[in-house]
Amino acid sequence: MSANNSNIPPIFPENDQFDGKNFTAFKTRLLIAAKARGARGYLEGATYTINTTIDAAPTPWTSRTPSSDEWEVRDAWALGLIVFNVKNRIIQRNVGPRARKRGARGAKHSLS
Repeated sequence: MSANNSNIPPIFPENDQFDGKNFTAFKTRLLIAAKARGARGYLEGATYTINTTIDAAPTPWTSRTPSSDEWEVRDAWALGLIVFNVKNRIIQRNVGPRARKRGARGAKHSLS
């Protein structure tokens, strides 16, 4: 897994990315990376309350009540962590044009 301190999620080595068969190991890696960043609540649905206080002080990534702007950035980071670590053929099958023609499919796995 590449390490960085930016807002870009880490990208796992290709053999550790989700390929449709390695969900248990992938889930473990994903949750560790999210926990290290303080974003596990975004994957598990625990961070959902948006603080609407005007001029609120910045909150840490582990806050369960981030501002609206903070929530958007952190939620996007968590989404990127998933999308950037799924092999392209899986994404194309479930998100690409053919998937839209078939209609939405339910999630087979849960991160929580």
